[in-house]
Amino acid sequence: MEVKCYLIEFKRSISVTLYASPVALTTALMASMFKCFASYTTQAVLVSKSTVAEATPVVFWRFFSIVAAHPIAQVPLQLGSVRILMTTVVLTISGWKQLKKIPISSWKWIVFTGFFGTFFPSYLFAFAETAIDSSVAAVLNGMTPLFTLILGIVVFKSELKWSKTLGVLIGFGGTLILVSNEFSIKSGSDSWYALLVVIAAFCYSINVNVIKYKLQGVSALGIALGNFLAILIPALVVLFISNFSWTSVITDPTVSTSLGYIFVLAFFGT
Repeated sequence: MEVKCYLIEFKRSISVTLYASPVALTTALMASMFKCFASYTTQAVLVSKSTVAEATPVVFWRFFSIVAAHPIAQVPLQLGSVRILMTTVVLTISGWKQLKKIPISSWKWIVFTGFFGTFFPSYLFAFAETAIDSSVAAVLNGMTPLFTLILGIVVFKSELKWSKTLGVLIGFGGTLILVSNEFSIKSGSDSWYALLVVIAAFCYSINVNVIKYKLQGVSALGIALGNFLAILIPALVVLFISNFSWTSVITDPTVSTSLGYIFVLAFFGT
């Protein structure tokens, strides 16, 4: 299908743009998105939502691996913290009006989902990507819907629907097919980093279920901004203890370039 072809083409092309500027990568990502959207709207009969869902984690983690190759990303604590700070700024600009619409009783769940849906996964993925390939991360992250389904049934007493179960399995299988040529888990001292992605995927599944069952009626933008405001101070503390050099942002071109990559990751990935 044409949409899948565009996503696979972008997945392959992004692997050879490791040293491209953040602007170039942003342009490539937006071009791919517009092509997919155009193809979807003009040939809706040929494309299903699962096609995009299958390819999205692959494209996202391919880009994450590019970010991880740059200087600031070599310190996972700094990568996770800077990403959270940048996303908070962007969301505050666009969604601050939504905060007053959030019921006081909902804030405890917003804080909870902020940590499990963003704070912990941000650092877990940052550490994992220092040792494992992006294709491995994409497949393991594809376990999120499976964990979500299981938690929903076991903890939140959600009704088991075979159509949902089949959809989850098809989506995971599609992700595995897309990265099958590159997927490999090497044995050794670094192989345990893959477990960090599994833990992050489990955190995501907790986040999804809590939002579905505890935050119904709260706007998506309000939840997102509330999440990041709740973890803003902890992220600043982590950034401070990681010995981040603020002066290097101005004096070191490689650091400013790294920040550009992280901004693109925060903007499109979060």
